[in-house]
Amino acid sequence: MDTPVGKIRCSMGKGDQGVVFMRKRSAWTAAEDDILKNYVKIHGAHQWKEVEKMTGLKRSGKSCWLRWKDHLQPGLNKAKLSEEEKELINRLQAQYGNKWSTIASQMK
Repeated sequence: MDTPVGKIRCSMGKGDQGVVFMRKRSAWTAAEDDILKNYVKIHGAHQWKEVEKMTGLKRSGKSCWLRWKDHLQPGLNKAKLSEEEKELINRLQAQYGNKWSTIASQMK
């Protein structure tokens, strides 16, 4: 598909009835983010395979889950790390190695 910005990459998917459909593989738009936020507000943050059917988004359930988890979920801290936080991470990494879940639990 041609857009003003360029081509949209699509991947093929198969629905429950074996019908082939196209999924978007381009950057998420603000409108898509709003649709996903509204879906989660109504239905909760689960049943990600149902998002595509119920909202009309041309995104896979996994794509919607990752977008929610990594970008839209309330309470995510996307701020840059302070110098103190960087030093703490370095100390914890020296202590625990690459056990990042343990390090993350110490950061809270």
